[in-house]
Amino acid sequence: FDHVLVESSGISEPLPVAETFTFEDPATRSSLNDVARLHNLVTVVDAASIFDQLGTMDTLVDRGWEDVPGDKRTVSHLLCDQLEFADLLLVNKCDLVSEAQLGAVETFLRKVNPTAEVVRSEHSKLPPATLLGKARFDLRKAGEHPQWLVEAREHEHTPETVEYGISSFVYTARRPFHPARLHAALGSRPLEGALAGLLRLKGF
Repeated sequence: FDHVLVESSGISEPLPVAETFTFEDPATRSSLNDVARLHNLVTVVDAASIFDQLGTMDTLVDRGWEDVPGDKRTVSHLLCDQLEFADLLLVNKCDLVSEAQLGAVETFLRKVNPTAEVVRSEHSKLPPATLLGKARFDLRKAGEHPQWLVEAREHEHTPETVEYGISSFVYTARRPFHPARLHAALGSRPLEGALAGLLRLKGF
């Protein structure tokens, strides 16, 4: 074959897909990159609903999209991961939004991923040469990403959370804390109860 187009599932992320090209077969010591070249990582963006999806608090489990049992990712988290590592962002359904809305979508995409090429489309129609005639993926650049091969290297480094016995969590809610009660809980010293081991917090 001259070209192979691979359509990942809707909840997959470009970064792990790219990482598979570096994994060696223990028996043959060869990798996928020895027999094929990754040219483009494409994320299709729904111009009509991207901001609604980024603003939702739904988890993948809430929508039945979880990849594995216990998947704790939110829809917005997944979308950001899909946008940040792509080489080509295909802004689809351009016929359903105004030029001003399209401009807002493209401005957002260029802030999230300044190096990706942004291309507009309707009904996902795209000239083949846009994909097959240009190789955008750069393995060297990909290796500079802070999450590159993190999962593959998880046993090579003892995380600080384990080494020092520190853990963290994220609390998210639409309803704000009661200012007076929050101040009373955090302003007293020493902290008591569930807050006794608290080292640091931040919020917005």
